[in-house]
Amino acid sequence: MIDADLRTGLQTGPFEPAFPLLPSEEAKFTTTPFEKLFDSGFAQVYHVSWSAVP
Repeated sequence: MIDADLRTGLQTGPFEPAFPLLPSEEAKFTTTPFEKLFDSGFAQVYHVSWSAVP
């Protein structure tokens, strides 16, 4: 799931600062193996289709 809050600050570890999600990082979800299931404008939910992974 990617939502507006995640885009403004993503913390990858408990002692790391929260950095914005970069457009290039979000663009990875538009390719295989990700399939968008839901988009409300605020949040998008993706399914990982492991059978599509080479």
